[in-house]
Amino acid sequence: MAPAVMIFSIAFSSLFGGCAKNTFDTVPPEDSTANTVCDTLDYNRYIRPIIDAKCVTCHYNGGNLPDLSVPANVTANKDKIIDQVYVKQAMPPDGSPDLTQAESDLLRAWLDCGADVSAKVVLSYQSDVVPILQSKCIICHTSGGTGPGDFNDYNVVKDKIDNNNLRSLVNDDIMPKSGATALTAGEKETLLKWIDDGANQN
Repeated sequence: MAPAVMIFSIAFSSLFGGCAKNTFDTVPPEDSTANTVCDTLDYNRYIRPIIDAKCVTCHYNGGNLPDLSVPANVTANKDKIIDQVYVKQAMPPDGSPDLTQAESDLLRAWLDCGADVSAKVVLSYQSDVVPILQSKCIICHTSGGTGPGDFNDYNVVKDKIDNNNLRSLVNDDIMPKSGATALTAGEKETLLKWIDDGANQN
């Protein structure tokens, strides 16, 4: 594996066991050539997609510790991540997907900036919310689907927020329904923040 693109798909040997889930490659985050100035490195927009695709496949609730779907855990372990990924070049192991160069650069810059998971930009419906709806909601909530309403239509989603308390359903882990693929902590945080910010169609 190329040294510049190492990341921690499984845990540090003294803390973590083998990976319990299959790993997969990621779609590069939007604008993967983003300016790596600290004030522009928004966790939800640029870093969370990398963590979810390359790390949470192993480090999740019930899997290897720490649960990296929880943003605070990523921050708390930033020094170990730098050591294992960029200094010792120990992660990921053979057979696990590497970071692209753009992902590696973004992640390292964000870690060096302090691994701040607080939002730095206004969430975008098209860039931040629609991908979550497409992967976790539209499988049921679509024309002819088993769930009420077609979530391909922003107005339907907004109506569910205004009149059917979609926020509570998401916050209380009622939706996605039992048996469906659950939201990651990062996805849940993004949806709740977007709703709390006014659920704008931006």
